[in-house]
Amino acid sequence: RTGRYQNFDTFLLHLAADEGAQVITADVSDVHYSAAGRPVVTYQTATAGGETEADFAVFAGGVNRSPGMDLRDDPVLSALQRMIPRLRPPKVRKAVIAEMRGSEDRMRMIEGEMHFMQYGSKDLHIEMASVMPKRSWMTTVLLGKSVDRAEPSASLHLVERFLQLPNIRRLIPHKAELTARCCCNPNMTVGAAKNPFGERVALAGDLAVARLYKDGLYSAFTTSS
Repeated sequence: RTGRYQNFDTFLLHLAADEGAQVITADVSDVHYSAAGRPVVTYQTATAGGETEADFAVFAGGVNRSPGMDLRDDPVLSALQRMIPRLRPPKVRKAVIAEMRGSEDRMRMIEGEMHFMQYGSKDLHIEMASVMPKRSWMTTVLLGKSVDRAEPSASLHLVERFLQLPNIRRLIPHKAELTARCCCNPNMTVGAAKNPFGERVALAGDLAVARLYKDGLYSAFTTSS
């Protein structure tokens, strides 16, 4: 899509490349120690596989190599746990993230606003939510027991119910006529990993810690579009 690389992660990557870093576009599948005690990262590009032996390796792969995955099924995280026996991954919780589109003239009325909510209703158990407009788009993120219990097919229904709550409707321009364009159920880091570092290796980002629920929510709606 147009502008898909206009984000903070890409900005940082370009800065690193400008300083001389070599960027390899590939999928990491394994990591282990060499005979010399250095981390060896195994990866697969679009055309071939390869390995890189490093003096120090930092893993910032997040907790959604596939959205909402069981971390126990992540081969790279399993490999890291073999390298760092005392490593315990962070606690994660399923979230709902929905991208809604409305008329740009209506959505412009709330441009620049950002709202966090810490409750839903008696029947809709939401513990943390955010609503953020982006031009003609609005991103809604939900966490809570209703999300925990829901099947993925019910995610959009949860968002629609949430947006119809009286206190939420007051935040949205009248007659905005929001239409859902996409909805997903990624993991959200809600705690901290234990011992996220070892000899010549460390974990960073959501794979290690989220300081507050709202930090994770902010990450979600700055990387979704």
